Amino acid sequence: MEPELRLDLRLQLSPQLIELLKLLQLPRLELEQLIRLELQQNPLLEEVEEDLEEDQPEEETAEDSEPEDEFEWAEFLQDGLDSAYKPDRRRTEDFTQQIPEVPASLRDHLITQVHLKAESNEQMLIGEYIVDSLDDDGYLRSVNVEEIATALNVEVEKVEDALALLQSLDPPGVGARELKECLLIQLRNSGKDGGLEVKIVEGHLNDLKNKRYQAI
Repeated sequence: MEPELRLDLRLQLSPQLIELLKLLQLPRLELEQLIRLELQQNPLLEEVEEDLEEDQPEEETAEDSEPEDEFEWAEFLQDGLDSAYKPDRRRTEDFTQQIPEVPASLRDHLITQVHLKAESNEQMLIGEYIVDSLDDDGYLRSVNVEEIATALNVEVEKVEDALALLQSLDPPGVGARELKECLLIQLRNSGKDGGLEVKIVEGHLNDLKNKRYQAI
């Protein structure tokens, strides 16, 4: 049975963090109203009022008091979240726009890596063509390097170099043309090139598949 390549990349935010991101974008007046409503509905919450006459000077400008108010709101919103996360009070932009996009498919994942590691624009284009030629299992079976070279009007050696680059990417074994090559790629990428496992795959793969262990 041939190995199955699967890639499932997801970016998950906790419900508390999503709610915090929403609250941080509210106008201050609307945020105060929301907190007062929560205080009324939740008997476990208690509003703490400080004695301004004792703890603060009689004359204080709005600019002096604003940072402290912002800190108090941030502390209130922080309650219940991981203590390692602290909201930045100075930033007002939309936080959700800064969440990086995650590749949604194996093709996108491979194309991203090809763009990062290709040594030239030509190699990048050849790599993209090879990625688009892979089947659903990540194998290159529909075309060979000679056909790719003819289709792109490039030398066979350049296609082989681009294929070698692709086979070094994640997930291990992608771009192989058969099961034997897939296993050898995985062993090579894991640092076992030249070991006993490689010798078994190269010389006794059929024995291994048919459970003829004595022949190995």
